[in-house]
Amino acid sequence: MEKHERCCVVHSPQHIVFPEPDKCNINLRLEHPFDFYYVADFESILKPDNDDNDPTLVNTPETAGYCLHRMTSHENYQTLPITYSRPNAVEKFFEHILEHFCRVGKN
Repeated sequence: MEKHERCCVVHSPQHIVFPEPDKCNINLRLEHPFDFYYVADFESILKPDNDDNDPTLVNTPETAGYCLHRMTSHENYQTLPITYSRPNAVEKFFEHILEHFCRVGKN
């Protein structure tokens, strides 16, 4: 706990502030200027690190899964989000993306 507090007090707390809607000039029509785009989110877990050479290293993040969603306003091309939560998540993510683009390129 003492080691954590020493590292933690160096950084100020995060706080996200959004502009008030009536005080900003946002054109929603220009928010996503593409017909198709992907939204991806990766999840990680912290694995205890046993590196005796670096006593400051406590945990190592490891990618545990992802969610990938193709976004479009064209109803006939809309799909459900794809989730993957197993080993080798990064490799599977790239396999999925490459498989999709190879399939799309043949149409």
